[in-house]
Amino acid sequence: MKLQSYLSVVLTAQLSNASLLPRGLPVVHDKRQMSIASIAVTALNSPYGKVAGVQKLPSKVDMPSAHPEVPGFKTVKVRYGPYKVPNMGKVTRTLTGPEEGALWNYPDQNIQKPCTGDCVIVGIRPDYEDLNGESVNVDNGHWLHHIVLLSSNTRADPTCAARGTGSLPHWVVGFNPASSERLFASGNERTTVRLFDMGITDAGYVVKKADTFAMIVDLMNMNMEDSTLYVVINYDIIEGPLPKGMSEIKPLWLDVDQCGFSEAKAKSQAGSYKLGSVPWKSNVDGELIVLGGHIHDGGTGLLFKVDGTTICDSRAGYGETAKYISGGGKANATPAAPAAPAAPAAPAAGAAGHGHGGAGVPHISSMVLCWKGKKELKLPQIKTGQTWTVEATYDYKERAGATHPNGQQENVMGIGVVWIKKANSAIR
Repeated sequence: MKLQSYLSVVLTAQLSNASLLPRGLPVVHDKRQMSIASIAVTALNSPYGKVAGVQKLPSKVDMPSAHPEVPGFKTVKVRYGPYKVPNMGKVTRTLTGPEEGALWNYPDQNIQKPCTGDCVIVGIRPDYEDLNGESVNVDNGHWLHHIVLLSSNTRADPTCAARGTGSLPHWVVGFNPASSERLFASGNERTTVRLFDMGITDAGYVVKKADTFAMIVDLMNMNMEDSTLYVVINYDIIEGPLPKGMSEIKPLWLDVDQCGFSEAKAKSQAGSYKLGSVPWKSNVDGELIVLGGHIHDGGTGLLFKVDGTTICDSRAGYGETAKYISGGGKANATPAAPAAPAAPAAPAAGAAGHGHGGAGVPHISSMVLCWKGKKELKLPQIKTGQTWTVEATYDYKERAGATHPNGQQENVMGIGVVWIKKANSAIR
C-alpha cells in the first residue's frame, strides 16, 4: 500500500470513529509535537504545502494605523507561507475524495501572531497574494477556498470541548479543544471584521504572549501550472493588555457537521435544499457582537437561529466585483445557473476535483455580517440554556454549485462564527 493511501486509511479511522478520537492532544509549539493528524494531512498534500527559500516579501509589515486617534492602535499585515499549490492536472487524495488543484486543509503550526507580547485584536481582514504582493482571485484562477485561525491558550472551544472531541481544524494542528479555540474563518469571500469601523469600541480578542497561533489553509488553483502564494491577514490591534473600559471577546463556532469535518455531502444535484446543524445548548452568557457565515457556491445564505427563531440572515453576494467573475466578466452580473460547468483542460485521468464554472460565472464575493447596533441582528444577548443552530440554504437553480468534472456537486459547507462580549471572567 502506498504511504499516502495508508495514511488516509489511518487518519480516516482516527477522525471518523468516536472511540478513537484523541481526547488530550498536545498543544503544538513546534514540529516535534505534531499530532498524527498533522503528520498525515501534511503527507497527503506532499510534495505541496509551505515552502522555504522563496520568501520574497517581509512576513510582517506595519501598515498605516486605521485609527491613529486611539492609543496603541496598529494595523499589521502578516503574510503566511508561501504555500505551493498544485495545478489542475495534479490530484490530491484527500479524506473526502480526490481533488484536483487543491492544497487540502494544510496545517501551518506555531504561526506568527500580530504581536510579540500582549495585544487585543479588534479587526481581521484576510487576503491572498502572489510573490510580488499582488492580490489574486478567481479572475486569474486562484481561490482562497477557506482558512481557519486557531489560538492555543487557557480558553476552551465551547461547542466542542464539552463533547470531548474537537474538530478537523483542532486535529490537524494538534490542538486540544479544552485549551484552544477557533477564532476566525473565511472562504474566498474574504470576510472583513473591523470593530472600530463598525462602531464597536468596547470589546476585542485578547492575545497573550504565551498563546500559540495555528491555521489550516485550503487553497485551490484552477490553472495548469503550480502556484506559490501567500495567505495574508491584516490585523487591527491595540498593543498591550486589554484597555480599561473594554471587555474580552469570546468566539463561538457552529456548523452543519458540528465538531467534525465542517462539510457535508450535497443533498441534491439540482434544485434547492437546506442543511442544518445539530442543536447546541448555550453554556455562556454575554452580549452578541458580530455574527457571520461561510457557505460554498450554490448557496444563498446561512441562518443563525436561537430557540427556533432567526436572529441573523448571513446572505451571500455573488460577482460584486470583476475579481469574483471566473475568467473575467462584468461585475454584479447575475446570470442564471449554467448547466454543468466544463471540466478544466487536461485533467488527470480518474480525477474528481473541483469545477467552478467557465468564463463569466459569478462566485461568492461576500457574506452579510450581523453586528451589534444594526437591524440585521435580531437578538442582543446570548444566554445560558438557549438552543442555537445554523441552517444553510443551497439553490442550484439560482446559483451554480461547485461540481466535479463528472458533473456531480461537490461537498458543501455551512459555518457560522459568533463573537460575543464576555459577561464575566468565569467564561473560559
